[in-house]
Amino acid sequence: ILKGMLDKSMDLDGFKALMIFNKRFDSRSTATLLHAYLDVVSPVGIKGAKEIVPGIAKWENKVAALKSRYDEDLSANLKLAILVGMLGKEFQELVLEKGSTEKKMKYEDARDYVMSVAKQKVSMTTPTPMDIGGVF
Repeated sequence: ILKGMLDKSMDLDGFKALMIFNKRFDSRSTATLLHAYLDVVSPVGIKGAKEIVPGIAKWENKVAALKSRYDEDLSANLKLAILVGMLGKEFQELVLEKGSTEKKMKYEDARDYVMSVAKQKVSMTTPTPMDIGGVF
């Protein structure tokens, strides 16, 4: 690229060269957009309570990357459906039970509810160290 700039008698401007490099090697194509959408729309299933918090955070990072890179956003109802779909059966039932008691369930409410229940389950299953004194 720099040789081409020199051959065309262009100014040897580093910023202009970076812009040409960026335009030439830009990986934003239809294929990468579809791949990003597929990562967001069909995430890996979350099986246990320990995997819920990091799994949801990882999925939300993919949604944010889709928004920042391609300016594509998902609706709140679609996010809610994907969230419920990637959860295990037990947590799916919890969300559906909570949704039946509310008129309209929001994605953020469902996410916070699932994460708090998962944290409670993990804390209940994690053994707590006991203070054992000396036996006389």
